[in-house]
Parts: sequence; C-alpha cells; structure tokens
Amino acid sequence: MSSRPRKKQRETVKATYAYESGEGVSGAATAIDADDSDDDEEMELPVEGGTVDQQLGAILHGSSDLEIFTILSQVPDLDDGIKLIVGMQKLSRDANSFALLRPLADACTNEGMAFLYNKIGGLTDDQVAADIANVFSGEPDTVTSLMKQPAEMRRRNFFMNLAAGYLDTDES
Repeated sequence: MSSRPRKKQRETVKATYAYESGEGVSGAATAIDADDSDDDEEMELPVEGGTVDQQLGAILHGSSDLEIFTILSQVPDLDDGIKLIVGMQKLSRDANSFALLRPLADACTNEGMAFLYNKIGGLTDDQVAADIANVFSGEPDTVTSLMKQPAEMRRRNFFMNLAAGYLDTDES
C-alpha cells in the first residue's frame, strides 16, 4: 500500500428504522431490547433523528456478533462500505471480523472498499505492521496508537482509518 486515500466528509443522514419493533429483521432484532435496564449504560434508541451511525450503534448495543452481522446484512438502503465500518466497530474484540463480515464484503458494490477489505484481510500480522509503518510514516502518534493494539483490533482500525476515503457520499 503506497498511499492513503483522501478522506471524504460524512453527511448526516436522518432516518427512521422499524428495528425497534423487530419489523423487517427475522428473529435477530427481536432479541434486542432498547429499554433493557440491565445495560451498563443507559442508552435511548434514537429512532427519529440522529445519524445512521448513531441509530445503528444504539440498535446494535449489546448484541451478539451474529446478531450484528444479521442486522447489518438486512438493513435496507445503507451504503455497503458503512455496513463494513459499523461491523468493524461493533463486533466483539474477540471476533474475527474479516471472516465474519466476508459476505458483506463479497456483496459490496463499492470496488475500492471491497479491494481494501480483501487487501487488509489477506495480510499477515507482520505485513499489517509494516503497512501501518509505511502508510502512516509521517504520523508517529497514529503508528504508535495502532501498534499498541492486539493484532485483530490493529487490523480492524487500520482498515477503518483507510476506508473513510472509499466511502460513497452524495456530493452534488
């Protein structure tokens, strides 16, 4: 990897999803209880308003890795790249994210994002470390921060740092 793609600004998107009631998702979303008082953090589900990322974060909070994958694979009208990013952020630390999210990457119509996913997912841990040092050579704090993380999180965060430049945005 020789250069880092230019980051694009994310747009705020207002949306409403039927996941609170479990509509549109067979089985997986019904196990998610937005009013669960046992959660460590009190979190209200932002059904109306908020960004798509905020809504998905609230919906996926406390979900298992399989539920996260199921919801992301079934959410309508969400950019394929965003699905991969949200999956990387929300899967448990122990989950093999590049294996679990493979069906989402295979279905991704964003060629740049799919290429990046396959590239980083196919590297060895030593190759990831070398690419981090190369890509972020002018940013020693970023290199240090990424290298302090366990191998799976290092790979995920490396992917997410680079993926922002490949996200589709509607620029008119």
